[in-house]
Amino acid sequence: MAREFSQALRTGRRAEGGLLTVVLLRHTRPGVARLGLAVSRRVGGAVRRNRAKRFVREAFRRHKGSGYDLVVLPKASLAQASQAEVQQQLALLLSRLLKDKGPARGVRPAPAD
Repeated sequence: MAREFSQALRTGRRAEGGLLTVVLLRHTRPGVARLGLAVSRRVGGAVRRNRAKRFVREAFRRHKGSGYDLVVLPKASLAQASQAEVQQQLALLLSRLLKDKGPARGVRPAPAD
């Protein structure tokens, strides 16, 4: 799992929003979509970080697709956001990343190591 998480961060496509950074890596396993979370202490103490993870997991559950691994990196601003705002932002960033017509605004390739 850790290797796949690292691979997604290294080679996946990124989209950034005001609340989240989303990294998407497509794979060929039909019916499977996986979520990885990396929540920095910049988001806040344990209570705020757990709230951020809970919001992201619920947003992922509602917009779940298949055929990709998704890594979400919440930003500090997510601590003041509502569940609806997180869901809206995740849906927007996912739609940008899932388009095959090249990078959209706010989408950049993953950094090379």
